[in-house]
Amino acid sequence: MAPRALLRSRLFPVLACASAAAAYLASACITTEAYVYTAQRYDSAGACLEDYRAIEQVAGKGASSQCAPTCLEVDGELFVSTMCPPLPGIATAVPDDDPTCAAARAASRAETSCTAPAPEEAGAADDASPDTASPEPDATPTEDAIATPQDASADVREDG
Repeated sequence: MAPRALLRSRLFPVLACASAAAAYLASACITTEAYVYTAQRYDSAGACLEDYRAIEQVAGKGASSQCAPTCLEVDGELFVSTMCPPLPGIATAVPDDDPTCAAARAASRAETSCTAPAPEEAGAADDASPDTASPEPDATPTEDAIATPQDASADVREDG
């Protein structure tokens, strides 16, 4: 075999492998950009919004939650989101003039959560809680309320 033919026969597989490796590395640098679109389900009975939940992964460079509250329907349920478009493929936009959408957007603006107590309820609950109630200044503790050294150390286990 001529030296040139020998060189080509040995160089071809090396070049083919190098080309394949370069193509693989180039494709590894290409990223698909996507984010998870989240929204809050509107509970019409309680006129409140549930916690945010994932709706669907959406293709795009990034998510922004700086848009006005938008209503969308997913599987027959109404959701509200402040995420900017595009909407998830499984969602259908609900018109702003829809009465239920208007109520859901109002709940979003008022930050009415189904899982958190209303601010006035939280304050009332804290006031009634025995943990936060302070004793009257003139109150004298009863014998049952005073821990003696034996009571305080009774639960301590000694190793040894």
